[in-house]
Amino acid sequence: MSPATTAQLAGRTGRTGPTDPDGRTDRTSITARTDQTSQAASTDWGEQTNQAPAVQLAARNARRGRTDRTEWSNRDVRTDRTRAARLTRRTARAARRDALSGAGPCPESARPGAFPGATSKFALLAEIVLTGLLVTLGSVLIVTLPAALAAGAGHLRRHLKAEEASLKLFWSDFRAALPGGLAVGLGLVLASAATAFSLLLAAADGSVAGQIMRVLAGLVLLALATGTALAATDWTPSRGWARALKRLRPRFEQNPKAAAYTAGAVLAAALMTWMLYLLAVPALGLILFAAVAITETTRR
Repeated sequence: MSPATTAQLAGRTGRTGPTDPDGRTDRTSITARTDQTSQAASTDWGEQTNQAPAVQLAARNARRGRTDRTEWSNRDVRTDRTRAARLTRRTARAARRDALSGAGPCPESARPGAFPGATSKFALLAEIVLTGLLVTLGSVLIVTLPAALAAGAGHLRRHLKAEEASLKLFWSDFRAALPGGLAVGLGLVLASAATAFSLLLAAADGSVAGQIMRVLAGLVLLALATGTALAATDWTPSRGWARALKRLRPRFEQNPKAAAYTAGAVLAAALMTWMLYLLAVPALGLILFAAVAITETTRR
């Protein structure tokens, strides 16, 4: 390389190196300095290049942070609205229960329900089973069944109306219904025995007449059970058994649905007893509940 070329190269790099005795620049020194310059330029360009994604990432994180804060704020607002709606619905349900039972403040336009004491289904079922048990205990002598049914109907009616329904009141009604109820029970036993005997005779006859007799005997038994249940639900200490029995026909003419529904309850109770004898205890409570509820509903 000529001295002029070496001088030009040294001038471009801005550096001068030692020269040979002949006036030539050291080629090794110039090449090393040129490599250092190129490496420094590459480092500066790389830093600038790497700085751009860092700035973009910071900007993206800032936008994401604002978005997250907005999303959480909206979520908090929705949560507060949901809680307020739940509290409003809960307050409305509580006010509705208070209005139905009459146990709390309610608007002037609110009217108590037909059965304010029947707001809890489980408590109502327990009361029906308890009534069946009390009626079973009261009808051990069989002829006392009408008096026990009348006392059980009064007990269930008081419970449905959210009145005092203690065992003391049940046994008080039972003692009050017992004098006339013994006569009704005796007549019921005689009529049922005669019908059952006719049913046994009809079962021994395989002809068409025997089948008709069986159907008629079954209908008579159903009518006796339904009439006894309806008379027991209509009995009160002031009304007595005679008046309750006289009112059966007018009540049937005015409201045949009540008699039909009560007959359906009697059939359901008979089916339950046929499946398992122990079910006869709650079945008595179900018959009284159906008779009382249907009578009170249609009366309103």
